[in-house]
Amino acid sequence: MKKIIFVLIVFSALMPLYGSGKNETAAVRIALLPDLNSIPFAVADINGYFMDEGLDVEIEYYRSAKDRDTAFFSGSVNGVSSDLLSAAFAENSGFDIDVTSKTTGSYRIVASGSLDINSVDGLENRTIGISRNTIIEYAADRILEKRGSDPDFVRKVVIPQMPVRLQMLDEGKLDSALLPEPLASLAVSKGGKVIDMTDNLLIEPAVMIFKGDFVKKNDKLLDRFYTAYNRACEYINSTDQNEWIDSIISEIGFPPPVKGIIEIPFYPEAEVPGYPEMENVLEWLKKRDLVESSLSAEDILKSSYRVDKKGK
Repeated sequence: MKKIIFVLIVFSALMPLYGSGKNETAAVRIALLPDLNSIPFAVADINGYFMDEGLDVEIEYYRSAKDRDTAFFSGSVNGVSSDLLSAAFAENSGFDIDVTSKTTGSYRIVASGSLDINSVDGLENRTIGISRNTIIEYAADRILEKRGSDPDFVRKVVIPQMPVRLQMLDEGKLDSALLPEPLASLAVSKGGKVIDMTDNLLIEPAVMIFKGDFVKKNDKLLDRFYTAYNRACEYINSTDQNEWIDSIISEIGFPPPVKGIIEIPFYPEAEVPGYPEMENVLEWLKKRDLVESSLSAEDILKSSYRVDKKGK
């Protein structure tokens, strides 16, 4: 009898994590950065959409991708808002990860307001602040390539810390910088000028990544997670941002000056990443010998969970 009672107690303790009933509370821990990709998750949390789905979602916000990834790979969180480059690095290193959906962000080349530059052509032989071998450098190269320019025609200056990159642009120590939103809008408010952006060119490397074993055990939980996410996207798209931007600035930790200048994109419902973007990322990484030549898009986008078949 004691053994039966013990088993029931253990099973009851595990049910919040692996149960499929909507009335059960399930715990999910995710790590986010202070960027546009994080807004729907924050709205879903603030507005109680996760709770409506029976989810106890704990969100940790990190100031750097390095700290976010450390939390993920150490097991502190189940999932991260990340990018296809990080997914490729993880798969190349043998980590069991699943890319479950795209997310929506924006990466922009901002030129110094003191310069008469109106397009990427004006960046020839000028400096651009980036972080090396990251989504930032990838986005910069892809923008230049899509505009018909060789990425080597600019002079890259490696500045990993985004606030420092922003400050150097503002002080005229850089001719341009690649910045994510909302830092790009903050740079514009200080006199900078956006000369191109990933959203204009359908460059979409931002994704949500979960631990592989977590995904395999929690497909119904992820259905509920993305139901809340999609509800948040609909809310954002259909309301005036002034109704919720103060809460988001406080929750995510955006610099307060972004209020009134941040450009909120249209957030589509969650969808699976496309193979063409993954292949572009791999081509870029392999040219730099950053991943094994045998690594394929299929290896990385192998998730057992497909958000486009949610609930089916």
